[in-house]
Amino acid sequence: MLIPPLSNPSMKIIMLRAPYERCLLMTVACSLLLAAGCNSGSALDGETGTVQGKATYKGQPVPAGASVVMIHKAKGYPASGVIGGDGSFTLQMRGEPDILVGEYAVGISPPATAAAGDDMAVTADSSSSAWTAVPVKYQTPETSGVAFTVAVGSNDFQLDLKE
Repeated sequence: MLIPPLSNPSMKIIMLRAPYERCLLMTVACSLLLAAGCNSGSALDGETGTVQGKATYKGQPVPAGASVVMIHKAKGYPASGVIGGDGSFTLQMRGEPDILVGEYAVGISPPATAAAGDDMAVTADSSSSAWTAVPVKYQTPETSGVAFTVAVGSNDFQLDLKE
C-alpha cells in the first residue's frame, strides 16, 4: 500500500523535528543526571577537615557508647561520633568524615539504655551507671564550656573533661 505524500509542508517539518527534539531532550537529561552523580566535592559550604581524638574525664576514658557532639558556632551544623571503650572517637558530619572548618561548642551525650519504644530522652534512669560520674554540664554543647576549632586537614582533639 502506498502512502500518499503530505500535502501540508509544515507537517513534514513537525515529523522531521520530533525525533531530533526527543534525541536532544534525552541527551540533555542524561548529561544533567551524569553531572549530578559525578559530584565528588563535599556537600558542605566551605573548607573541611577531619577530627579524631580521645575523650577522658579525670584521666579515665569516658564510658563507651557515649557520643562527642559538636555544634558549629557560626552555622549551627552538628558533628558527632560515638566513643569507643578506650575513649577514642572519630567525628562525622552529615554521615561523612569531612567536618566544616570553624569554631565549635562541644558536649558529651551519655549512652542511652532506654527500652525500644521509649522516647529516648536521656535521664539518670536511662543512662549507664558509669555515666553518673561525669558532670551533667558536659551533656550539651551549650552548657559544657568546651570549645574546639576545626582546621583544614587532620585534627587531633584530646578532650579531657575536668570538674
